[in-house]
Amino acid sequence: MIKSTNRQVFSENLRTAILADEIAGSLRNASLHKKLWDRDRRVINKAVELLSEMRRGRDATKSKRVEESVGASLAYGQAIQAIQAMPSHATSFGSFEKLFELLDSQLRDLQDERNFDVGYVREFFSAVRDVALRGSGRKFETVQVSGID
Repeated sequence: MIKSTNRQVFSENLRTAILADEIAGSLRNASLHKKLWDRDRRVINKAVELLSEMRRGRDATKSKRVEESVGASLAYGQAIQAIQAMPSHATSFGSFEKLFELLDSQLRDLQDERNFDVGYVREFFSAVRDVALRGSGRKFETVQVSGID
């Protein structure tokens, strides 16, 4: 998060949206080219970290330890909304954990270049991007400075 004069410039929602978009782009490239470039590897590692953060948020929420990680809880909330926004076949896994095991498995297989079928995980991160872009619905603050065109 970047702050300027005690004002938040980039929200957590925007950070997540940008990261999820980068992840979806790298997944698309890997799927199309059947190859992982160095940049894609770094982004896939970030995807694994974001999934872990979402799981931590789930655990913190279930155990009502909100103080443990507000960021992880936000990521978990975005994951729930993303799952709900995905087509019905993605929600047919019966549980959050089963879907996340599949997503994690697809990412790990991709990291090892064993399988380039990343349909669910790409769809998930595209949905996370869309959810995060909607964010809280707050309007951006504008500042007008006289004398500057």
